[in-house]
Amino acid sequence: MDDDVEGRPPQGWGAFITAVRHRMKLPQRRFAALVRASEHTVINWERGSTVPNRKRIDELRRRLDLGPQEEALLYWLADHSGPPVPASSSLHDLAPHLAGCKLWIDRQSDPTCLTDVERNVVLYNEAYELLMADMIASAPKPSCSPLHNPLRFVAFHPGAREMLVDWYDRWLLPALAQLSVALLRYPDAAELRRIAVDLEADEITKRAFVDDLPIWPGRPENLLHGDGRPRRIRHPDLGVVGVHVIESVPVPGLARGLRSVTLLLPGA
Repeated sequence: MDDDVEGRPPQGWGAFITAVRHRMKLPQRRFAALVRASEHTVINWERGSTVPNRKRIDELRRRLDLGPQEEALLYWLADHSGPPVPASSSLHDLAPHLAGCKLWIDRQSDPTCLTDVERNVVLYNEAYELLMADMIASAPKPSCSPLHNPLRFVAFHPGAREMLVDWYDRWLLPALAQLSVALLRYPDAAELRRIAVDLEADEITKRAFVDDLPIWPGRPENLLHGDGRPRRIRHPDLGVVGVHVIESVPVPGLARGLRSVTLLLPGA
């Protein structure tokens, strides 16, 4: 029996596996034999009815003639993860995987960026750049641009306090909760330590980080994902709208904390 995952496979999975088979010029029966699956399983993959489990994905990676970008997309489209690589990999070593992540990010219609463990932006799509265009242009210094570091943008960009509605409670405190947890996990991350120091230079951010954040019930992680309600922004075209902030880890274990951040706009 094939151990596939039923439910709602990610958009694009069926088209991707079909394109790989067509590139290899194999009928479904021969493709199934190559990957040691039944023909019925391959049909379900291509219809988008099921996706392989993680063990089967690793098997596909070994048996298919995939380039670096296709390999990264295989994992992204199947389960939003990434192929196993040494934990010590640098961003330079991850270049092929980042290329695959870029393809995935560019396919998203909503604003999306990829950040590293210090929350520095590694990749972003056009929708993210368009949404943040005014904030990019008005950044008092490059370090607090949303193209540089979203934590610095939320905490230090004067325009963020206008663009991000309910800035203090709905945006600043969750951002500082991320910082607090990241500092515990990665105490050697120099940029995170610099952000913590810079928070003390502003009376409001200092109060948030030193006084208000610690009194939230439980651990800071309670603020990381919030209560599920949308947060509001002033969109340059739509006015004040609610967005859901969706975070995922595209390549687990790589580069010590790569994650994608998507602002899910109304109607998505």
